[in-house]
Amino acid sequence: MPGPRAPADRACGDLPELAQPSFEAPPPATIPESRITLEFDVALTRIERELSDRVPAVLDKGTRGIGRAGRVGYVVRRGPFNATLMDDRLVVTTLVTVNAQVCKPLGPFCPTYGSCSPTLRTKVSVPLVWQPDYRLGEAQVSLDIERSCSIAGFDATAQIRGTARRQAARVKRQLDAIVNRPPPQAAAAWQELHRPLPLPDGRCLRVTPSAITQARPRLTAGTITLQAAVSGALAFEQPCAAPSAQRVPPLPEPSVVDQLPGGVDVRLGVRRDWDALSAELTESLQGGADAKDGEAAEGLTITGVRARGVAIDGERWVALALDVDGCAAQWLVGRLAPEPRGARARLQDLRSPVAGIARAGRLDVLARHVERHGVVTLPLDLEATTRTARELLKRATAQTPPGVVVDVELTPAVLAELAIDDSGLVAVAKLGGRLHVRLP
Repeated sequence: MPGPRAPADRACGDLPELAQPSFEAPPPATIPESRITLEFDVALTRIERELSDRVPAVLDKGTRGIGRAGRVGYVVRRGPFNATLMDDRLVVTTLVTVNAQVCKPLGPFCPTYGSCSPTLRTKVSVPLVWQPDYRLGEAQVSLDIERSCSIAGFDATAQIRGTARRQAARVKRQLDAIVNRPPPQAAAAWQELHRPLPLPDGRCLRVTPSAITQARPRLTAGTITLQAAVSGALAFEQPCAAPSAQRVPPLPEPSVVDQLPGGVDVRLGVRRDWDALSAELTESLQGGADAKDGEAAEGLTITGVRARGVAIDGERWVALALDVDGCAAQWLVGRLAPEPRGARARLQDLRSPVAGIARAGRLDVLARHVERHGVVTLPLDLEATTRTARELLKRATAQTPPGVVVDVELTPAVLAELAIDDSGLVAVAKLGGRLHVRLP
């Protein structure tokens, strides 16, 4: 409780009597966008092994007429797969061998009179970079005859090539049905990102994604690395809007760059307006300047505080109007600095905003009192922020295909920035880490 009031002339003493100073408004404080980069690594040996398990060794077999020469029977077998990356395409090659036998029908029989084993080098490539509609584009299949087929003067190469081309066309149609359509996971993940995440304190975390970016694939030491990033703003919302009330914008076109910054860069911001900050400062500073701090209070009593953000020489400051009982309002400017644990911010470096007025006498008493007791709470629970970010990343990667393992590594949240503007205080927490997808 305040002590007895001293006479006004004694209490005010050498405090300056000033009209409200003229201040410039600071520029708006913005919360930096967050970026989550997903990295996907797959070894070429894994691709080759998966293809070997899925594609049978015998690709085709059958017989067909070849005119006067009779009939040709054939069995098409593939060799091992060889995968690599060329430009932005996954390229898989294999050597195909055709064991062909030619026979001449003779009644119900068809005696074989010749055979050959032509070889064809096949190359199949699929793009790994999204088009504007998230299709990967068409597959490409090519065939080159490496060894022809000639039996008893009859060249069966043309028939072999025709059969192989028909098989290649079938393979291309199968591949295009897979890669040349928008992935359903993209649209589902986009919808999920827009759904607010409820928090224990009654607020929600609202995600406003703005862009999707893909890096061109790269090959390093036998491993293809793919990167895709989602950028956007994160903000707290109270009360939580019903999901049905939020209109989800359409999936944006992806942009393609040579390389993306790796890892997770999440920024979570909280705003407090000046009315709330002024009320908290009034509560913490109200009363007499603290005599036990070794200063002669001499009846100085703070009855109210009005805080606002101002710009001085291009820098952001807090301007304080201190209502001192029985004296003129006292003006000070200072900076807000976070305390070590990041839960509160403290006013420091206080001085008069008017050139030529030194911080001395009773003005210094007030300034020291504010620096000792002028604190504001930052409504930013760093531990809860870390948990929330983990949940958000878990939700964003829930649509991954079966068998894919997602490793999420997050560093604990830290207070990265305190900024003020005309509307209030902005506290920004930062989380780093890595989001890595792998095929075990």
